Amino acid sequence: MLRTSLAVLGITLLATMPAFAVLCSDTGSVMSFEYDDNGVLKINEADRNDFDLTMLRQRGVDAVRVERWGSCVRAYVRLPDGTEEMQFFNPGSYTRAYDQ
Repeated sequence: MLRTSLAVLGITLLATMPAFAVLCSDTGSVMSFEYDDNGVLKINEADRNDFDLTMLRQRGVDAVRVERWGSCVRAYVRLPDGTEEMQFFNPGSYTRAYDQ
């Protein structure tokens, strides 16, 4: 009975894991930062997302929208057939991060 319960628990844990995991390797940013008089960073999420979108488009990626997702940049990229695909990029170099 205990062995069956452990097997069911293991299968349940495996089934509830994310469908894929992406690992981004370079987390450095090429964006210059400004600080206010109190040393607080003057950048918000929307500015960072706009910067990431611009950097991806300059590299030929037809990104529609982007956001930071863990240590990666998650981009919704328009494919040639008009559909969108979620892709992940390294935030420092904006190279494609592949599923691990």
